[in-house]
Amino acid sequence: PAEPPRLLLLCASQTGYQNLCQLITRFKMREATKAEGAATLEDLEEFSAGLICLTGGNEGPLAGKDNSEARKLADRLASIYGRGNLYLELQRHGQREEECRNQSLLTLASSLNLPVIATNGVQYATEKDREILDVLTTIRHHTSLDNAGRLLTLNNARALRPAQHMAALFADIPEAIAITGIVSDRLEFTLDNLGYEFPHYPIPAAK
Repeated sequence: PAEPPRLLLLCASQTGYQNLCQLITRFKMREATKAEGAATLEDLEEFSAGLICLTGGNEGPLAGKDNSEARKLADRLASIYGRGNLYLELQRHGQREEECRNQSLLTLASSLNLPVIATNGVQYATEKDREILDVLTTIRHHTSLDNAGRLLTLNNARALRPAQHMAALFADIPEAIAITGIVSDRLEFTLDNLGYEFPHYPIPAAK
């Protein structure tokens, strides 16, 4: 079955973390199995405080929508999270259709006065970890690597990329890179605030 679109929600405060936990609990309680679950727009609205929303790339709700539908949905998300807490994601993984989507998002952002942000839609830490993701994907879909076809990732571009690499990749849209630092500075909450100690992994150095 087709998977529901994905939004990235960042916890700007402890209130945001609490709301994220309640949001996940809400939609998980509705579903029959642990592997399922999707929030409604009404759920998002109820538990929106303290969260920053990024619209996602090709898995996001704006992907595949015509201009009118994308505008309506972006406007709804802006009303839920506030225009200062919604960012339209631009991603570049070497796929031709992405550029068409990025240009549409830039036009949409300009018309709605919303900021854009450059992200990489990270799905694994390093490029070689793409193989692990493919194996997990085949398990989830009850198939094999030989038969998985388009279920598998097209390349290994969704690893963590160094800041220099991202800056070069979006050199033509520098504001999308600058916004990443602004958003990062807004995230006052970390899991350390819960009183636990978590390991911190360094971002890979530029090659």
